[in-house]
Amino acid sequence: MIDSSFEQDDLKRFNALFKEKYFRWIVEFTNIYSLDVSIIQILYYEIFIEKKDIALRVHKERLSRYLYKLGFNTHSFVQQTKDFVNIENIKVILIGGSADSSEKIINIVKNCTFDNLSLVVVQHQQADTVAAFDKVLQPYTSHRVSYAKNFQTIKQGEIYLAPSSKHLLVENGYFILSDAPRYNFAKPSISISYDSFSNYYKKSLLAIQECGYVNDGVDKLATLKSNGSVILIQEKSECLGESDSMVTHALEEGVYDYIFTIQKIVEYINFLDKNYDYNEYIDYLLEQIKKIYEYDFRYYNHDMLQRRLDAFMIKNRIKSIKDGVGYILFDKEKLRLFLLELSINVTEFFRNPKMY
Repeated sequence: MIDSSFEQDDLKRFNALFKEKYFRWIVEFTNIYSLDVSIIQILYYEIFIEKKDIALRVHKERLSRYLYKLGFNTHSFVQQTKDFVNIENIKVILIGGSADSSEKIINIVKNCTFDNLSLVVVQHQQADTVAAFDKVLQPYTSHRVSYAKNFQTIKQGEIYLAPSSKHLLVENGYFILSDAPRYNFAKPSISISYDSFSNYYKKSLLAIQECGYVNDGVDKLATLKSNGSVILIQEKSECLGESDSMVTHALEEGVYDYIFTIQKIVEYINFLDKNYDYNEYIDYLLEQIKKIYEYDFRYYNHDMLQRRLDAFMIKNRIKSIKDGVGYILFDKEKLRLFLLELSINVTEFFRNPKMY
């Protein structure tokens, strides 16, 4: 085991360990971020020249990346911030909120494309409310907006609203309208829709918890997560007055993948709706990094970029290019790690201006 207390006197003992007749060695780096060149030289000789079976266990992310770039295989014990979010197969977006979320839903419908997706909106409504939100939304989009009907087939490229005084469920790809009693004091209930849609669509579902009152939907966040559905929570600061109680309870539950502003939600949905080939996704990634973060890698060698992106995806066990690009663009920590993959070490030294 090597940590920050490792000194030059320990180097001889470290080297001597590999002279023993063991079948396998395990070297564990704990509280240490960098290694003396002598340790690297010993490891290189024993692993690549002598072909000894030496396992390297690393606890610090920076050291793990450093050894990886030098060609060493390591087993990382670095704690991840959260699980990888799979978005490749998302086909249905389910928004849950109250009447106070109408402005945000209009913003989403107005600024998002749904060519390859279906959008379902479940809002708390008064029992005597006139069903007119479809007419409000329709001028903002070229996609058909309608209230869901019993046994209606759910089609991509269309937007559906839950009728008042009915719970909205899904079965075998078509809507089921239920007359069951109120749940969480609501009808339609977001919780009932979350449960039904998540159990049917599983990893193909994105659930967006919008602003609203009380805590309807919150009790089914664990079900969404267990089914592999992606959970997105509206940024609390964008909810007005008491309408932040729904997102507050959702955040307290601690079961979600992202907390986004309405602008970020729009960007996320539009990304989900894209269907690019490999090179188009790389170009899109570089354009977005330049646009959002002002890092310009657009003129880097394309083959090098592809190798670095592939290496990043392998290390994070990502199989799909769309998942990889989404992972980088919508998770700042993963963006930082990807930028480190792209960075090139440069050595500078002072020269004598008069001499040169």
